[in-house]
Amino acid sequence: MVTIRSLAETLLKDRVRRRALPVEFSSAPIYMSAAAGLGAILKLVDQVDPVLLRTAALLVRRVDIVWDIGGNIGLFSIAAAVRAGSTGQVFAFEPDPMLIQLLRASARLQSSSTAPISVIPAAVADTVGVRDFWIAKRARSSNALAGHGLTQMGGVRETISVVTLTIDDCLAWLPRPTLLRVDIEGAEFQALSSATELLSAPYPTLICEVAGANAERVTDLLRSAGFRLYDPSRPNPLAREIEVATPDTIAIHDDNAALYH
Repeated sequence: MVTIRSLAETLLKDRVRRRALPVEFSSAPIYMSAAAGLGAILKLVDQVDPVLLRTAALLVRRVDIVWDIGGNIGLFSIAAAVRAGSTGQVFAFEPDPMLIQLLRASARLQSSSTAPISVIPAAVADTVGVRDFWIAKRARSSNALAGHGLTQMGGVRETISVVTLTIDDCLAWLPRPTLLRVDIEGAEFQALSSATELLSAPYPTLICEVAGANAERVTDLLRSAGFRLYDPSRPNPLAREIEVATPDTIAIHDDNAALYH
């Protein structure tokens, strides 16, 4: 159970600050920690991850059910909750105990006009079980399942055991997402390749961080399921398709194209 004292200790130890999202997200409050990367507390909030915030504004609609896999400090989860409104729902999957505490604290700050945010304390992979999870030495935003991870980790601070779930198994317990975001530091192909039920009708819209080594495989997987790919870093992301998945990729199924045009 998180107490006021334990939260205060976390705020002091990890240089956590209460900040506010940009006005287009109703200036929703969020706790940000230097442990997730110094940019979280040194940059203007709209510059912490501008592509991610623009993508949330572009794609999240009222009443959406959003799964945020790799929730981290909750930047996307809270932005999505504001956009989805009180009739929407947000489920944030995060295995790091420190970030889980931060996410839950931020979720409690939100107004009744935002979607409720449920924090699922687990990683998402291609199997259900218990796996080693690496806490990054450089910034916890780069945490990864053992055997994955990118150069941004700067090494491994510690290894912990976490529960892993598959996307399709979660469909038995949670409402089906209309929008799915996946940011799991190189494990995205494994997670998506075991999500055959999710990648069928009714189709969700996907936002996926794709490691370079996975770009061809993720592209083939999503295209074979009928999705068109777009690059959210472009000024008008949905104006033109891309051939191969980029580090930040939007995937929209043909059945849903009219929702965004």
